[in-house]
Amino acid sequence: GYTTEARFFPLFPLLIRFISNIFDSHQAFGLGQFIAGLLVTNIGFLAALIISALLIPLVKKLAVSLGAVDNPKEAYRKIHTKIMARGGGLAIYMSFVVVCAALLSSFPRQFVGLLVAGTMVLIIGFIDDVRRLNPWLKLSVQVAAALIASVGFGITIENITNPMGGTIILTQPNV
Repeated sequence: GYTTEARFFPLFPLLIRFISNIFDSHQAFGLGQFIAGLLVTNIGFLAALIISALLIPLVKKLAVSLGAVDNPKEAYRKIHTKIMARGGGLAIYMSFVVVCAALLSSFPRQFVGLLVAGTMVLIIGFIDDVRRLNPWLKLSVQVAAALIASVGFGITIENITNPMGGTIILTQPNV
């Protein structure tokens, strides 16, 4: 469940307590904490959306200047008709890092692992956008990033939720 620990920027625990006091009189977890958690999540989402939207034109200029573009004349299967800039993942990743740095007051070990692995994948992806790397090289860096995250930082996937209902539990053997 959602707790009021100071995991978020110092303003958010106060906001959570305030909203909790309005809606929850003596409940351990209630409507107030739910609303506060939803508010914090939406603030993070909106901030990331705005930062991404502001960074995309800058990343587009960078991509064009570095030659990280997709030319529809290079392959017959292209849908677009104009040259398109690549590297949009850079803006999305940067907004993710900025929002997490703003909302989190501490960085757990798994989060650092996520940043290390994500940065590896981002770098190899951006280099591929500029220079068109060998797919086996990209795959090997992605596998290395996953191994670093898993073995080095203890990041695991315990279950997968099916949006249509049900959960696949990966940590228990099937009996």
